[in-house]
Amino acid sequence: MRGLGWFTGLGALLAAATAGAERLPVVPLDGPGLKRVCETVRPDGQVKFTGNEVERGKARAEYRKRRVAALERFYLVTVPSIGFSFREYDVSEKKLTLETRKVLPLADGVELAFAAGDDEPEIAAALGPQPAEQVVLLRGKGKLGLRLTFRLDPGQAGDPCTRSPTRKVVKAAVDPLAFELVELAKVEKTLYRGELPGYTEALQGSVPVKGPKVRLGKPSAGQGEPPAPLIAALRGLEPALLQCYRQGLENNARLRGAIVVGFKLDAGGRVTHASAEINSLGDDEVTACAVARVRAHRFARGVKPGRVSVPVYFQSQDD
Repeated sequence: MRGLGWFTGLGALLAAATAGAERLPVVPLDGPGLKRVCETVRPDGQVKFTGNEVERGKARAEYRKRRVAALERFYLVTVPSIGFSFREYDVSEKKLTLETRKVLPLADGVELAFAAGDDEPEIAAALGPQPAEQVVLLRGKGKLGLRLTFRLDPGQAGDPCTRSPTRKVVKAAVDPLAFELVELAKVEKTLYRGELPGYTEALQGSVPVKGPKVRLGKPSAGQGEPPAPLIAALRGLEPALLQCYRQGLENNARLRGAIVVGFKLDAGGRVTHASAEINSLGDDEVTACAVARVRAHRFARGVKPGRVSVPVYFQSQDD
C-alpha cells in the first residue's frame, strides 16, 4: 500500500487554496472550556441571583448579555480519533461521511451532539477510494483528528446543553459550519477541509459593518401596487433610521438584519400607530428607535390614509 507522501502534496495544495481566504473568528475550546461555556448559556430561569431586588435585576440583565454573546460566538474543537467514526464509504459519490447519528466524545464528561431527522447535517469529505482509505487508516491508528467549527444550537428549549448529574456528563448540541480532517503529529497537517451550507452566511454576518446603510423595501398598502407618493415619502425616513442603526453599531459592529414596520396613517399624514410586525434584527433598542422614528414621521397630505407595512433592511454598503 502506498505511503502518506501524497498527503503532503494535498496539504500544500489545500494551504495554497485557502491562503488569504476569510475564516470565521472562532474561540478554540477543549473539554473543560466547553463545559464552562455550557454554564454560561444556561437559561436565566435556572440561575439563582443574590442581593436585593435591584441587585438581582442588574445581575440578571448582565447575565443575559453574557449568555447572548456566548450563543452568538463560533467555536472550534478538535475531536480525537476515538471520538468519531465514518459511515460506509460511498463509492458512487466518492465521499466519506462522518457518522453524525451518535454523540462525539470530546473529552471525559463532555460530548457533542448533532440535530436528528431532517435537520441532521451531512459532514462529508469528497475523497477518492485510496485517499479515503488512508484517512480511515489514520483514524484507526489514533493519528486523525476532527476539527469542528460550530455554533451552539439552543433548539426549542433554549438551552443547547443537557447535563446529567448521575453520569457527570455535559452534552452540547451543535450546529456545524465547517470541518477539517487533521493528521495529528508534531507538525499537524490539514488533509481535508469542508464547509457546510450555513458557513457563507455566518461568515458574512461575522464581518464588521463597513459603511452602514438603511434600505426600505417595497411597502404593502392594501391590494395592488403601492402608490408613488407613499414610496417617495418613505424614502425620507432613511436618514432618521440610519441614525438608529449607527447607535446600534456602537454596541455591535456586526449588527445586520431586517424588520417589518407596520403603521396606520390618518388623512392628515400623521402616524397613529406603529409596531414591529417582523423582527430578524435581534436588537431591541434599534428596533424601538426605528419604530419611534416611523411614528414621529409626518407624511404629506397626498399620501392615502390606511394601513401600511414596510420592510427595513439594516446592512453594510458591501452587502
